[in-house]
Amino acid sequence: MHFKTTTMAQVQVMANQCERCGHIWMPRRESTTEPRVCPSCKSPYWDRPRVKQSAYVNLHQIFKTKTLRYRASARQVVENLPKNKPITIDFENIEFASRSFVHELLHSLGNRQVTFEHRNADVQKMMEIVERKAITVPH
Repeated sequence: MHFKTTTMAQVQVMANQCERCGHIWMPRRESTTEPRVCPSCKSPYWDRPRVKQSAYVNLHQIFKTKTLRYRASARQVVENLPKNKPITIDFENIEFASRSFVHELLHSLGNRQVTFEHRNADVQKMMEIVERKAITVPH
């Protein structure tokens, strides 16, 4: 038995890829100008990644205090948030959040996509307590 080996030449080809839909295409002819739109999704922003806009809330800037105590304050935060965007809630400079504030905040946010930033150990612990109590079902 004889095996015949063949070698293939490697060729590098210039191609474009849409940052929006992922479509890859080769230009029809060599050109020094960039394509105006993606041929698949027709986006004129094909060469720029999509920026995910999120709503940002800094609790210290809103309430001008280091302690968050009231359910009404949590409701006020959530009522002013957009319903269909990701949300970032920043606890920077917040030293204490009461159980009622945290419970109302988490309950009011529901299933929204939320990221919490700069939680100190006390705030983190209170959030864990509230989340644990929400999971346990009374008999």
